[in-house]
Amino acid sequence: MEPIRRALAQYYPFMFTKIADHGTGSIYAAEIHCQLCKDHRYVIMVAYANNYPVGSTTWVDQIPWFNLQTRTVEDDYNLKSVHHERPRVDLLQEKIKEHKVTQEGSYYFCQNLPITVGMLNDPRTNSKYQWASEMKLAQALETYHCTITFNVKNDSL
Repeated sequence: MEPIRRALAQYYPFMFTKIADHGTGSIYAAEIHCQLCKDHRYVIMVAYANNYPVGSTTWVDQIPWFNLQTRTVEDDYNLKSVHHERPRVDLLQEKIKEHKVTQEGSYYFCQNLPITVGMLNDPRTNSKYQWASEMKLAQALETYHCTITFNVKNDSL
């Protein structure tokens, strides 16, 4: 198994529920408990399209996802929220470095992992410079404005 998948399976050791099929992808989500949030925090996986029914559940390392997101959204997918203990996972301590800034967000590379990390800007803020130029991958995930995408398409991931 790809090291980043193994690390994320350790970091998110709970079930994900399929919430939709969209084009060539299937979307899975887990709602993260947040007592002080008015919006909903989700960890979302976009996987290659599959025939599993909406409502089915799986672990993060059991589906060949190509995009993982931590998001804060107004949408309520009616999932039971889970408590996330945030275990320390060494691979997620890798530094990511900014390589592109747009009005929509900042994009980062990780020297030791084949991923691109996107940090989505809050549209209510007029600045395109909302994120640090360097941070740890775990820090990016905990913002709930983060996307992780594999740099190459590989069905064996």
